[in-house]
Amino acid sequence: MAENMNDNAKYIYSFFKNKGWTSNSICGMLGNMQGESGIIADKNEAGGGGGYGLVQWTPKSVLTNWASQNGLDYKTVDTQCRRIQWELENGQQFYATSAYPMNFKQFTQSTSTPTYLAAVFINNYERPANSNQPQRGVWAEQWYSTLVTGTTPPSSGNSNVQAGQVQANKFAGCNIDTDGVRGAETKKAGIKVLQHAMNLDYNAGLAVDGVWGTASSNALGSHYVKSGETQYMVTAAEILVMLRGYNPNGVEYPGTFGSGLKTAITSFQSANGLSADGICGRDTFISLIS
Repeated sequence: MAENMNDNAKYIYSFFKNKGWTSNSICGMLGNMQGESGIIADKNEAGGGGGYGLVQWTPKSVLTNWASQNGLDYKTVDTQCRRIQWELENGQQFYATSAYPMNFKQFTQSTSTPTYLAAVFINNYERPANSNQPQRGVWAEQWYSTLVTGTTPPSSGNSNVQAGQVQANKFAGCNIDTDGVRGAETKKAGIKVLQHAMNLDYNAGLAVDGVWGTASSNALGSHYVKSGETQYMVTAAEILVMLRGYNPNGVEYPGTFGSGLKTAITSFQSANGLSADGICGRDTFISLIS
C-alpha cells in the first residue's frame, strides 16, 4: 500500500510524544520532513543526490547500515523514527549553531513556536546549502493545528502531484504546500519550474515569477526535448508531468529523457488532444503549465 503523508505524520507525532518530546518540537520536525520527503519514508532523494527517507539521510547507508545492524526494515516509518530517537540519545546528527544555540535534547523539550523550531531543525539537523526555507515553518504550524488543536488535516491529494510539488520546491525554490492538490499556487510553480529550466539551459534571463508572459513564451520558442537527451528542460518536463498526475519514474538534475518520461508524456498528450509522439515540444509544455 502506498504511504500517506497524513497517516505517517500521525504515527510520527504519537511515537515522539511517547518519547517525551513536546508537541512544538515534533511539529517543527514534521515541517522539515514535509520539505525533505513529503513525509514519505521510502523516498530517495531527487536527482540521485544520495539522500533517503523522512529526513533524507545522506548517504542512504547511514540509515540502512544502522537498520541492518539492529534487525530493522529501513523502509518503515517506525524504523526511521527509532533512528532519530537513537541519534538524540547518542549525540548524532543534530549540532547547535551560533544562530540557533540549541542542542538536540533542548530542541525536543522546547515550547518555542513550531515556526521557530522548524528553523532550528533545518539549521541544526538538516543543514542544507540554503537554510532559508520559511515554508517549513508554515507547514510546522499547519501540523500543530492538525495534530494538537484537532483541525482537519490537509488533503494528501494525488501522490504524483505531491511528489511533483516536493520537486518543484527543490528545483525552483517554489515553497508551495505539498498537499497533492493542483491548485493555483501549484500551477504557478509549474511555470517557475519551466522558467528556471530555460534560464539554466538557454541563459534566458527570465524572472522566475510564475507569470507566463511574452518573454517566457519567446524563450520557449520552438524548443523541445526527446528520448535520450540530457538537460534541465528534461528535469522541467519530469516535474511538470508529475504536477499533472503522471509518474515519469524519477527526476534528475539535469534530467535524462528515458522511457518512463516518454510514457508519461505520451499518456498526457493522448489525454489532452495533442499529437501523442512522446516528444515534449512547445505545445506540450504549454499544455502542461496551463
